[in-house]
Amino acid sequence: MKLIQATAIALTLHAASVFAAEEVSAEDKSKTELLTIGTALAKGDIAGLEQKAINAAAGELQAATQSYLQKLFPTVELSLGLGDPSKPTAGLLIVAPLSDPKDVKNTFFTQGSVYHFDNRTTVNLGLGYRRLEWGNKLLLGVNGFYDHEFPYDHGRTSIGLEARTTVGEVNFNQYWGVTGWKMAKNSLEERALGGTDLELGVPLPYMNWAKVYARGFIWDSVDGVKDLKGNDFRFVLKCLSCLV
Repeated sequence: MKLIQATAIALTLHAASVFAAEEVSAEDKSKTELLTIGTALAKGDIAGLEQKAINAAAGELQAATQSYLQKLFPTVELSLGLGDPSKPTAGLLIVAPLSDPKDVKNTFFTQGSVYHFDNRTTVNLGLGYRRLEWGNKLLLGVNGFYDHEFPYDHGRTSIGLEARTTVGEVNFNQYWGVTGWKMAKNSLEERALGGTDLELGVPLPYMNWAKVYARGFIWDSVDGVKDLKGNDFRFVLKCLSCLV
C-alpha cells in the first residue's frame, strides 16, 4: 500500500512539473525570441536573422500545405529545406488507394512523388498491388514505377516485389535505365543506370516499433566500367510515443 501511495505521489509530482514546464515555456517563448533577435542585432548578425525568418516561413508553409493535402489524400509526406537559398530542397510523396477500402485482402494503389535536390527534380509515378494471405499474417506486393529526372531528361523504370510479416520483411527491386547518354552540368556526360537491390528488415527484440534494415545493391556497368556494388543500413522508428 505504501509503495502504491509513493508511486502515485511521484506520478503526481512528475505531472505537475511537466505542466509547470510547459506553462513556463509557453509564457517565456516570446521573451526568448525577442532576446535572440536582440542579441543578433547587437552582434550585427543580419544574415542569421534572415535565415531564421526563412526557416520559420518554410516551416509554416510546409505545415499549411501538408494539412491541406491530407484532406485530399490519405498518405502525404512533405519536406522543404531552405538552408541554402541557392540550392533549396523539397519533396512531396502522395499515396492514394484505387480499390474498395472495404476489401482488406486486396489493395490497388497509386503513388507519385516529386523531389528537388542539387538543382535537379525527379518525378516518380507508379502503381502497386498488395494482398494479404495466411489469415492476414502475410502481405505480398508487386509494384511498377517510372522515374524521370529534369533538366537532363534521365529516365528509368522499375519493378518491385515485397513480402512482409510481423517477424520481418523482404523488398526486391529491379531497375532499367531507358535513356542514353545526356550532356549534363559542366559538359559532363551521364546516363541512368540499371541495377538490382535487395533489402531485409527485422524488428528489434522487445521493440516491435523499431526496425533495422540491411540493403545490398548492384548498379550495372557501362562501357566496360566495373559494376558498382555496395550495401547500407538504416534504422526506422515507427512509434516515437513508445519512447516516452
